[in-house]
Amino acid sequence: MKLYIHLLIVAASILIVLASVAKAAVISELDITVLDWNNQPVENAIVEIWNTTLVARSTTNSSGIAKFYNISDGNYTVYVYINGIVYKFTICVDNTTSIELVLPDPSQNISNNTSMHLNNNTSDNMTSDTIKGWFDNNKILVGVGLVFILLILIAYALSGRKIPRRR
Repeated sequence: MKLYIHLLIVAASILIVLASVAKAAVISELDITVLDWNNQPVENAIVEIWNTTLVARSTTNSSGIAKFYNISDGNYTVYVYINGIVYKFTICVDNTTSIELVLPDPSQNISNNTSMHLNNNTSDNMTSDTIKGWFDNNKILVGVGLVFILLILIAYALSGRKIPRRR
């Protein structure tokens, strides 16, 4: 009987971990539209999505759209490379399938750091350089891993086995 209870605890722990991992949303297709300061599409711009490492890279088409696939929700830095100029955008993607990035006018003395928070295809310009999400994917995975280890230790403690000691 004790064995069944322990197996049930382990099975429940695994299900909780799998449910948590499945909860991390993945956007199947993300379109980033790059527009210049006159709201005209920018063709052949290189667009990179970064968190701590490069996540994806694409080039804009004649409509100024760069397509990305399998991007998880979270905070990202987007770099747009055009004619030797790098534009930096900080974005937070939540259930978003399309993002519009408008480049600043290079004749203006404006910082090329732009931050945006996008949720359900809406955008708001922000003044801070970074936007911190409450959960980013790395924190979710670390939390799930810690919960899984804790549940395994609890199941082992409930099994009644003693830890062997060296003599």
